[in-house]
Amino acid sequence: MKLYILSGLLVLTACTAPETPVQSDEELKAGVTATFTQYFRYLNDANYDSAFTYLADDKRFHWIEDGRIRYVAPEGMKRAYSQYKTRYQYQRLTIDTLDVQLLDPKTAAVTVEYDHLYRLNTGDSLYDHGTLSLTMKQYPAGWRILHGHSSIERKPLPSTLRPPK
Repeated sequence: MKLYILSGLLVLTACTAPETPVQSDEELKAGVTATFTQYFRYLNDANYDSAFTYLADDKRFHWIEDGRIRYVAPEGMKRAYSQYKTRYQYQRLTIDTLDVQLLDPKTAAVTVEYDHLYRLNTGDSLYDHGTLSLTMKQYPAGWRILHGHSSIERKPLPSTLRPPK
C-alpha cells in the first residue's frame, strides 16, 4: 500500500507544472529599459516598422503630443512617422535621462528626457529638447508602450552641435 501511495505522489509531482520564476524589481526594470532603448535605437535609425512593434496592439493605446491626443491607435502613429523619411535628411535622438518606476509587476511608468537634432530637406537644422512620459505594459510578446505623452521645447541650435552634411 505504501508503495502505491509513494508511486502516486511521484506521478503527481512529475505532472505538476514547474513554477514560473518571479522576476525581481531590478530585473523587471532592466527589461523595460532594454525595450525602450531598442525602441529609441530604431527611431534613431529611421527604422519605423521595427520601432512600432514596441507599441501595444491594444484598444487602450493613445499618444499625446504637447497636450493634444494625436494618435488613438498605433497604425496612425506608424503612418505619420513613415513620412519623416521624406522630410528629414538626418536625425539623431539622444537620451539624457531615463527613469523607470514599476507600478506593478506588469506595468511601468517611464520618464525620458532627450535631445533631438535634425536637418530638414530644406537644409535647415533644428534642435529640440523633449520629455516622454510612457506607460509600458508587459504582454506575452514582451514590454510594449500603451500610453505615451511627448512634449518638446524648440531650442536654438548650439554652435557646437551641427548635423553632419
